[in-house]
Amino acid sequence: MENLVFRHLREKTQEIYFLRNGWECDFIALPMAEEPLLVQVTARLDQTTLANVIKRLEAG
Repeated sequence: MENLVFRHLREKTQEIYFLRNGWECDFIALPMAEEPLLVQVTARLDQTTLANVIKRLEAG
């Protein structure tokens, strides 16, 4: 699934990065003249997963 998301992002911009600093964000895309786009790829998004992602973003 991450490869599919990567390929879609690559169509929009060449500037795609991976961030790891105690937590993980699958992709950071920097489309020209737009705000950075943070992307977390998951097969299942339930309340627990969403809460963990939000907590990591707030801490980062």
